[in-house]
Amino acid sequence: MLRRLHACSRIGRQAAAIAIFGGSCLTCSYSEGRIYSSGEILGRGVRLEFWKAKHPNIVILDLDHEIVRLGMTRVRKAECEGENFIHDANAIMRTVVNFALAELPKNDDIVVTTSEGHQCKGSELACLIYGVSMATSPVIQRELQQVLRDVLPSDSVLSCVQIEQGRNGCYKFLASTSPDTIEDHEILVLIPEISDVECVIGFIHYLAQHGVEKDKITVATLVIHREAADKFCQVCKETRLVTASFDAAKGSDGYIVPGIGNFEERYASLVSDTSCDNQDLSCSSQSR
Repeated sequence: MLRRLHACSRIGRQAAAIAIFGGSCLTCSYSEGRIYSSGEILGRGVRLEFWKAKHPNIVILDLDHEIVRLGMTRVRKAECEGENFIHDANAIMRTVVNFALAELPKNDDIVVTTSEGHQCKGSELACLIYGVSMATSPVIQRELQQVLRDVLPSDSVLSCVQIEQGRNGCYKFLASTSPDTIEDHEILVLIPEISDVECVIGFIHYLAQHGVEKDKITVATLVIHREAADKFCQVCKETRLVTASFDAAKGSDGYIVPGIGNFEERYASLVSDTSCDNQDLSCSSQSR
């Protein structure tokens, strides 16, 4: 009996080791019948802290913020369609952009005077911002631009970037505007989901080629998967990424698992075509 208990104990320790150090186990399989949760692939406790230490430039919001979990739950639901989806998607994107702003340089030693003459300590952004919305479809750009306009400071420069991919894998970016002194700005990029991280990396390389330091770029998104996040950290380790959720994988259909489905298709169902007057930025946009 005692020998049997020791054997069970060894099996338990082996299972725990598999869970902590990333071995294969039943709970890590991507089957249709299972129930997923954001960040589960990273584990909890020591394993999660170890992952955070290796990926210091990635912030996963719904691990710590209930308001983000509530918003992501709404947009994940299949029955959230049409105007409801657009409303809920805009709301959670505004939340993510607000959290992304908190990652930018700030002056935390500010004293302001209220309209009634009272003085109060506070903090404010200590930078100019170039806000960029990225999408493959020009149809949804007006809404994404409005999200940025609602959240970013009024003196921010806004631009929409349409993503196109050529047969050779080279990405072409069509941008509406860019500041003359782009290198003097903090760049905040809003892209609804990151299934294919190569397009984001390609745009970051484009910005770097035009004088923007990679540590002055912040990417805000609703969801990314582990493989994309690992590649992002490997290639753009100086660039910050703020994501609402962190999902398990990219499925064979190209969608994130569990993800939010085809975001642009769901979003564009009720949005009129209001594409930007874009400038071709394709000359230097190949992902590396």
